[in-house]
Amino acid sequence: MIILLDSINIQVGFLIKKYIDFVIKGIFINFASQIIALIHDIFQLRGWNYDKKGYYL
Repeated sequence: MIILLDSINIQVGFLIKKYIDFVIKGIFINFASQIIALIHDIFQLRGWNYDKKGYYL
C-alpha cells in the first residue's frame, strides 16, 4: 500500500511539474510575443514617421 501511494505521489508530482513548466512556458511565450509586438509597433511608428524620407521599416 505504501509503495502504491508513493508511485501515485510521484505521478502527481510529475503532472504538477509538467503543468507548472507548461504555465511558465506559456507566460514566457506570451510575454515574449508582447515584447515582439511592441518592438514591431515602435518600428512601424518610426517607419511611418520617416516614410517621407524613405526609411520605411
